[in-house]
Amino acid sequence: MNMRAEPFDMIMRTVTFVILTLWTFNSLACECSSINETNFKETLLKVDFAFVGTPLKKVLYFESELEYPDNRGTGADILVKVDSVLKGNYKSDTVYVNQVDVGNCLKMFKLRESYLIIGFEIKQYKNVPAPLPIPVSDDLPPPPPPPVTFENGVVINVATTTEYIDFQSEMLERYTTLTTDQCLSFSSNSRIARELLSK
Repeated sequence: MNMRAEPFDMIMRTVTFVILTLWTFNSLACECSSINETNFKETLLKVDFAFVGTPLKKVLYFESELEYPDNRGTGADILVKVDSVLKGNYKSDTVYVNQVDVGNCLKMFKLRESYLIIGFEIKQYKNVPAPLPIPVSDDLPPPPPPPVTFENGVVINVATTTEYIDFQSEMLERYTTLTTDQCLSFSSNSRIARELLSK
């Protein structure tokens, strides 16, 4: 009887492991409300910018970002040459894409490839002090504040350096600045971009 229990236990452990693994990956995935041909015009009414552009270079502030081998030739915060405009007013033909408050939906752009980029204007960068911790209980510390939030065009950083705010504010002065994510930006060669651009 013990001989039959061991394979059953092994199967149950394997099934449990697979379910937990799939659940974990699903909880880490980015969830998007899908943009399609029917709601594209409605989406354009809600956003500030939509254009086809080519990423030119990464914008790096932190030294730790400089040379990740996996990130060569790609970037999340980038300068993009605007090739054609669908919506928005631009200071020049180069815009700054600064992805803030996007969580697991960060979009990595390949440099010198064409993208349909849809996004929201960043109008200001602010730094606020970290709130004083409010004890939840004797055993549990309070949760940390979110490091960055984006509301009504304002990027709010919690307890960051003034140098970082100054750097981002200088970029804002020089370039039209927007935030986007992988739910709003697509390779121009992708099926979704081709369908949207054909409308």
